[in-house]
Amino acid sequence: MRIGIFTKMDMPGGSKFRAVELANAVNRLAGCQGVLLVEKRMPDKLRAAVAEGVEIHPEVFANGSVEQFHTLDRLLVINSDSRDFTKESYWLGQTEKHSSAVDLSRIRNMTFLFNYIVSPACQLPALQKSVADLRLIVTNTKFFEEISKQDRYLPVRHYPRLRLESPIGPATGQLKTPSARVRFGMHSLPNGSKWNEELPELVRHVNEQMGDRVAWDFMGIPDSLRQSLAGPNITCRPAFSLPVPDYLQGIDVFLFFLGWKREEAWARSAAEALMSGCPVITTNRGGNRDKVIHGNTGFLGRTLDEMTEACIRLATEAGLRTAMGRNAKAFARSFSSANVAGRLVEFLQ
Repeated sequence: MRIGIFTKMDMPGGSKFRAVELANAVNRLAGCQGVLLVEKRMPDKLRAAVAEGVEIHPEVFANGSVEQFHTLDRLLVINSDSRDFTKESYWLGQTEKHSSAVDLSRIRNMTFLFNYIVSPACQLPALQKSVADLRLIVTNTKFFEEISKQDRYLPVRHYPRLRLESPIGPATGQLKTPSARVRFGMHSLPNGSKWNEELPELVRHVNEQMGDRVAWDFMGIPDSLRQSLAGPNITCRPAFSLPVPDYLQGIDVFLFFLGWKREEAWARSAAEALMSGCPVITTNRGGNRDKVIHGNTGFLGRTLDEMTEACIRLATEAGLRTAMGRNAKAFARSFSSANVAGRLVEFLQ
């Protein structure tokens, strides 16, 4: 079975690596042919992560490549943050994005994966005039239940629906390097809302109580916050300056401290941290509640005080830190590439 995965890959990020790892896993673990169809260009960093045997078709709407859509048995559209992909006019080449038309009557199935916002699903009934088999995949419980509860989703509520995690490869589960300090870390793109403005204050509070018994390692931190973080136990790295599995080897606790208002649908970075054996301390919003079991695989905080208290507990209670790390690793097995690819293929069939 040829499974095409279509998305945009304008810059490396969690949703883009999700698409690559899904294609790799479908090809390697599920006995299908994985085909990556890219709206525009594909950065070298993402291309380098594609496994041998996976077909890649960048700029798929140019140079006659649109015909690739018609060779597929199943088409998975990863909607990311684009509202265009759910519009019939987009696929018919009637928008400013491109002018190439896909013959929708030749698409056997279109499944849409919503990993940032789910509201564009309301536009899908127009596509059903041409594609009889439409299905939905969402990344968290909040999205899944929203479709069942809100009236605007009534026209798509009956579509087959699945909640599916992001696939995490086995390289993430490497053993930790030894350290005399308890190492806290966070990595993400240097986008403002992905980093809480109160992070320097949290670090200051924990350092005041713990001193040199803790260390901090931030990768991808924005310059605006980096300038407020200085000290012998603080490391600030550029985004992607280390491969994620190597970075996580040197982290004991993952502090996923997002902006208070940010609703992260399903954060791949936090899932990778869990799989590496890190307890995760994060905000009590969005998809974070699907990954972190409060008091078991980490802590969910609503205030700076709660986040600070969680850091100090894990810094001082070695037994709790070890137990949570073990729980995190076991819980994250459901995110393995083999498991996620198997569930995806079963749903598509």
